[in-house]
Amino acid sequence: MNAEVKAMPAQNQSMKPNQIMLIGRLDRVVKFKDRFDHIITLPAPDEYSKPSVVRVNAKKELGQPDTTVKCLAQFNGWPNEYKVDEEDERGNIRKRTVFDVKGFFVAVE
Repeated sequence: MNAEVKAMPAQNQSMKPNQIMLIGRLDRVVKFKDRFDHIITLPAPDEYSKPSVVRVNAKKELGQPDTTVKCLAQFNGWPNEYKVDEEDERGNIRKRTVFDVKGFFVAVE
């Protein structure tokens, strides 16, 4: 990662419940209307693990691609429920409900 770190917000702002400090490499920035979507790769916890990739939505651009950014964020998620057809070994088809959570982080500004 690049040594440059852009801090956001000011360091004297304290974290509140359900907030997280994200530090990682900014891979991509996409502007949509009046907001920016940022794809950030977080460091892997060890050399055998894959790094996590998160999406952060913000009013302002957090930085330029290939730089290290620091961002206070809050998760914005919602449940996603849908039905799928499953076939058992006898050929019987039954419906099964799948629960999932979709979401992204929103920068605290």
